Amino acid sequence: MTSILFSIFAAAKNFRDVLVVVDPADYPRVLDELARPGGPSLEFRFELMKKTFAHTAQYDGTIAMTLAAVDIDGGTIAPYTEVIVVDYQPPRLVLVTPLDQEI
Repeated sequence: MTSILFSIFAAAKNFRDVLVVVDPADYPRVLDELARPGGPSLEFRFELMKKTFAHTAQYDGTIAMTLAAVDIDGGTIAPYTEVIVVDYQPPRLVLVTPLDQEI
C-alpha cells in the first residue's frame, strides 16, 4: 500500500505533466480537458492535484483514527490478530479479527 501512496504523491507533485484522478466523477471532465487544444489547463491540473492530496489526507486520517483504538497486549495487537486491508473508495481501514469483525 505504501508504494501506491508514494506513486500517487509523486504523480500529484508533477501535476504540470501528470493527471491524477482520484474521483470517478471527474472522468467526463478529464476526457473533455484532454480533448481541448493544448490539453488540460493548468487550473484543471492544479484542481486535480488538490483533490489528490485531500483524498490521501483522508486516507491517512482514517488509518490514524482506526489505529488509535488498537492496543498492544502481550506482544500482539489486541484484539486484532490477522491482516490490515485498505479500501480506497471511500478510504476505509478494516482490521480483520478471528471473528472477521470490522471496527
